[in-house]
Amino acid sequence: MARQVMSRLPDTASVVVLNFTPVASQHESRLGAYLAERFGAALKARGGARLRLIERQAGSKAFYEEMKYMVNRPDPLKVLEHFQAQWAIVASYALDGESQSLEIVSLRAVPRAGADVAVACGCRVVGEYARWQKDEKALLPTEMSSKLLDFLPQNGSWDAIGDVGMFEHGVDREIPANGEIRVGDIVKLQVDVKQPCFLYILGWDGDNGIMTVLSPREGQSAKVGAGTFTLGPFRADPPAGYNWAKVIAARHELGSEFVASEKFIKDKQMQDRMVERIEALGEDNWGSDFFPFRIVE
Repeated sequence: MARQVMSRLPDTASVVVLNFTPVASQHESRLGAYLAERFGAALKARGGARLRLIERQAGSKAFYEEMKYMVNRPDPLKVLEHFQAQWAIVASYALDGESQSLEIVSLRAVPRAGADVAVACGCRVVGEYARWQKDEKALLPTEMSSKLLDFLPQNGSWDAIGDVGMFEHGVDREIPANGEIRVGDIVKLQVDVKQPCFLYILGWDGDNGIMTVLSPREGQSAKVGAGTFTLGPFRADPPAGYNWAKVIAARHELGSEFVASEKFIKDKQMQDRMVERIEALGEDNWGSDFFPFRIVE
């Protein structure tokens, strides 16, 4: 397929590969990130100097670090604008549960302007699923339940959360998504709340296996009005590593598990119960977004 794509692109091109999307909702979304990463490597090997590939992060962290633009069937044109690329590769896959074999159902190249370029479909991919399972077992955080992992990219259907941003306190320098802050920096998280809601913020240190509730704090109501909600200022404490803050707006209060404390939530059954509590509200009764960032020494 990489050869077919390269034969359809102009002599020079900048390309970004979106996560492959599953045709069945029960299939693993993280597998799509892995397939996109592998296909991007194949394109780079075929394209040589002709191709400028928008690099993906190595390993399983690609799933976290590119959520903003790579997960949940994103708009290819918005991705192209974000990465300033000329072409986006968009593909879907099917997984045969019995044989554990993969089929690329469709694959197309989407330009910033002009018509899509279709590439041959129905291609069987041998061995990639087993390879991905092995890599996932070795690289994904062991303290995070599979239910929580699957919940991370979900947004819900209630449009109550706008932009989520992080700023350096005092100078109001905006820190970009996936940007770096140093240990000891004082920062604040700002959330554009579109509608009155119960607002909850979860934090996850993906490198060190630490999850916690950041807001609301004990004795503080989760109920907020429309406007800008600010968490912080707070100090970026060690250890260094990759982090995200997931902001959840709910029509109804979620309960005592969603109150900040000094305790880390490492019990996977507790993580599952928290996800189940949110999903029990129904898709139309909650919405969310997240902000990924890295703490460095």
